[in-house]
Amino acid sequence: MRLDMVKGLLSLIVKSASGLVEKGIEQFLIRGLGDLGMFLSRDKSLYPNNKLQSDFASAFLLKIRDLGTLTKEPKWKIHRFVISSSTLVE
Repeated sequence: MRLDMVKGLLSLIVKSASGLVEKGIEQFLIRGLGDLGMFLSRDKSLYPNNKLQSDFASAFLLKIRDLGTLTKEPKWKIHRFVISSSTLVE
């Protein structure tokens, strides 16, 4: 049940991100990705070993990797953060 809920949530987030790019408001997505990066950074200081969160963020980034041209930099910043978090967990 939990896995289905996570898959559904991930699907909804990816669909929303795609919709923003299709509607020409990619800048809103960029701000959201920036907020996600800040959240992950703050959350890491509270919960340094949150592998599930890192896995979810990685799956999201993988699904939106080809989405929009302006999102490359914020996606890369989050990816670097997730990679650094993953190496701390292992």
